[in-house]
Amino acid sequence: MFEALAPRCVAEARVGEFDTALSLAAGLGTDRTARLPGLSELLGAATRAKDDAVVRRAIGMWLAPSSTRDERVARVLATDRSTVTIHEVSQAIAARRTDLLDDVLRRPSRGRFLARRVRFLPAVGQWSDRWTPAQVDAFRTRAVGLAEDTGATTPQRVAAIRELRLLTGSDTALRRLAADDEIVIAEAALASFGTSDDPRAVVADLLAATATDRARVAVPALRRCLDRMAPAEVVGPLGALLDSPKVTVRKDAVRLVVDLAVPDAIGVLQRLWHAPEQHRDVRRAVPPSLRHCLDDDRAWAVLADAIADPSTASAVLDVSPVGVPPRHRAQWAHLLLVVVGTTENDAVARSALGGLGRWVRYAPANATATLTAIVADLDRTGRWRAAVPELVQAAAILVDVASLAEVARQLLDRAGTDADTDAGEDRDRPVRQRMATLTRTVCDHAHGDPALRARLGPLVDVLRADDAIRDLAVDVAAAAVSWESDPGTALARLVAVADTTTLAARAADAVAGRLRGIIGTLKPANVEDALVVLPATASVGAALVRLAVVEVAGNHGGWSPRWRKALREIRSQGDSDVLRSALRVTAAPE
Repeated sequence: MFEALAPRCVAEARVGEFDTALSLAAGLGTDRTARLPGLSELLGAATRAKDDAVVRRAIGMWLAPSSTRDERVARVLATDRSTVTIHEVSQAIAARRTDLLDDVLRRPSRGRFLARRVRFLPAVGQWSDRWTPAQVDAFRTRAVGLAEDTGATTPQRVAAIRELRLLTGSDTALRRLAADDEIVIAEAALASFGTSDDPRAVVADLLAATATDRARVAVPALRRCLDRMAPAEVVGPLGALLDSPKVTVRKDAVRLVVDLAVPDAIGVLQRLWHAPEQHRDVRRAVPPSLRHCLDDDRAWAVLADAIADPSTASAVLDVSPVGVPPRHRAQWAHLLLVVVGTTENDAVARSALGGLGRWVRYAPANATATLTAIVADLDRTGRWRAAVPELVQAAAILVDVASLAEVARQLLDRAGTDADTDAGEDRDRPVRQRMATLTRTVCDHAHGDPALRARLGPLVDVLRADDAIRDLAVDVAAAAVSWESDPGTALARLVAVADTTTLAARAADAVAGRLRGIIGTLKPANVEDALVVLPATASVGAALVRLAVVEVAGNHGGWSPRWRKALREIRSQGDSDVLRSALRVTAAPE
């Protein structure tokens, strides 16, 4: 490839163009380019091109091979000292050719890439462990000078501070900068304390800053320092944070108590929880931290108090099972069930119900029984809507729809009673409303859950037993059809439930709506099998559902002879309602 393109590359190089050579080198990669001397020479020539962008790109490629980098970087620097501003050059000098660093730090680096009077500090502090003490001191002097220069731009000063924090022995300079009048500079210096080589020496400075407006950067920096200290050494600093007048600081300290393995962490958190007039936000920070102390009974006592208080209950309820050790998840789930079953506060109950579905696998029997009781309790109206989706999710997780059939059965037992008011002053058919919400949620969930779809038969049987809600049975029966595998049994059940013209039309609409969205993903044989299950002359229900399948499949597939024949068979079925519906379907628009 290079032999074929070499004449063009050389011709371009004669007029100062290197696009082909650079593109070829980029495509071949460092190793292949290094094995082609001719291409490497072209890259070397490109480092002296007139276009600055070409030079930067060429230098990066030319220095890429490690075997020749040391010699080449010296040549690049000798050609133009300002190339030190190019990342690959500065990194090669700082990490490998440290003998060149003295010259870079001692003399100005003016040239085509660095104008006069522009302050520049190479970002190479990360390699300072490879330098001599004199080189470290020289680099620190330049960094401090730039960081303290009020005439430099703020980004330049902040970049200098970032380099300072990579050098050992920079705490004194950073301390001066932390007192700077410019907030951005002071906060950058405080943040740099977090990487101090002597964390114990800067803890006092950071603690003092937590009482000021700079606490937002001081606390994270303090945490990084405390992470590198022994647990016994962090007790004092943490105590100061926990006594801070700032609520946000105390909240952060609560999290650190456990994270830093403070001795008797649960005792510290318990005292914080019971402290008189403790701020609510601080108290809310305690329950999540207790997840790491659940082997201690005192933690559960605090959690029980927290979940009983509406102002702190959500701090317990928002915890995910992933955040709780597996051996304690069942007990945590029981805690949620207790609040759902005992609290009189509907807002707290709804919040608890909103997360109960993810905990159901850890207390399956109690959770489904609690959710079933809430949905079927017509005396309470403030929490059943939150319980319905969790009950359906629980049935899907446990792959058991017995709870869905049970709640439907309990609601039907209340139908027609005084509790099931028909257009009363305050309520109207609450059983019907709850049944409709339940079945709608089941249908929505079943569309994406084949395992749930396959087990909806018992729920359909319960719903079809009452003519007043037979339309809901049709909806669930339609959602139970698994078009991806064997739709026959479910379609037969659907037709049996839809035994009137009105219900048959509802079933047909449900089938068409579902099939229209997924027919592009189905095997043609699965859809065609529906014609066998749904004879055109069996019943009105079978004919209308068959028509829905024929219309969707015909429109999708271009009305092949098979679907045209099926449409003719439906039109000749004999029922006038079926005929009118079939005549609305057009196989060949004029």
